[in-house]
Amino acid sequence: MLNCKQMSEMGSIIIDGQVPWRLKMSVMMHLSMCQRCSRYMQQLKLTSEVLQQSRLEADEAEIDLAISHLRR
Repeated sequence: MLNCKQMSEMGSIIIDGQVPWRLKMSVMMHLSMCQRCSRYMQQLKLTSEVLQQSRLEADEAEIDLAISHLRR
């Protein structure tokens, strides 16, 4: 089973879902028993979602700006 240090070091990889099933099972087991890591992973996931959304919004703003320049 993973320890807290390993969980924090692999947090981004785990959030991205790029882990083998065996590691995923170890992660799930650890999170079910460790409230701190569970909260950490929730915060990391939320941060990742917010960053992805802000990138999409920035891309949309750039597209709108480009279209407005083309219409001139």
